[in-house]
Amino acid sequence: MPVGIAGLITPWNFPMAIPSWKMMPALILGNTVVIKPASDTPLSVVNLIHALEEAGLPKGVVNMVTGGGAHVGAPLMSHKDVAIVSLHRAPPTSAARSPEACAPAFKHCHLEMGGKNIIMVMDDARLDLAVDGAVWGGFGTTGQRCTAASRVAVHKKVYTRVRRRGSWSGRRRSRSATGWPIRRRRWVPASASPSARTVEST
Repeated sequence: MPVGIAGLITPWNFPMAIPSWKMMPALILGNTVVIKPASDTPLSVVNLIHALEEAGLPKGVVNMVTGGGAHVGAPLMSHKDVAIVSLHRAPPTSAARSPEACAPAFKHCHLEMGGKNIIMVMDDARLDLAVDGAVWGGFGTTGQRCTAASRVAVHKKVYTRVRRRGSWSGRRRSRSATGWPIRRRRWVPASASPSARTVEST
C-alpha cells in the first residue's frame, strides 16, 4: 500500500547500487521518490533516473535534489509531505537528526548505519577459501563498505593454521600489489571529506 513520498539519502561508495536498492521497493509499492545522493557522486543517480524514464517511468515519479546534509538532507527528512525516510550511513550529525525529524510526525524511518560484520571459520572449513574470503571481506573495495568484515572468529582446532595462512596471504597480496612487502603504510579513504579517517596497517 503506497504511503506517499519517500525521501532517500544515499552514500558515495556504491553510487548506483544503493540508490537502486532504496528506490525500487518504494516504486514497486506505488510511492514517489525524492532522492539526495552523496555530493561526491550525483551523476550516477542522474543516469539511473534517465534510465528509468527511458524505460517508461513517468517524469516526476523519481526526483533528485543535490547538496549537503544540513542544507538539503535535513529539510528533506523533516518536510511535511515526506512520509518515509531512508538514510544510509550518514555522519553522526545527520543520524542524530533522523529521529527528531521523523518521530514528531510518526514517519516511517529506515536507518542503515553500517555493520559490525564477523566471519566465522569452523573446524571443517576449507581454510584456503576461508582465509581468502576473510582478507577480501575486510579489505576488498578498500574496506569502505558497510558489509566489510571487521573481525574473524576461528575455531580453536584450526586457529594456528588459519593464522599462519592469513599472515602468508597478507604478505603475498602486499607483494603482488606493490612489488614489496608492506611494513607500515598509511591508507586514506577515497572520500575527500574532512571527516575521513586515516587508518594504519602494520
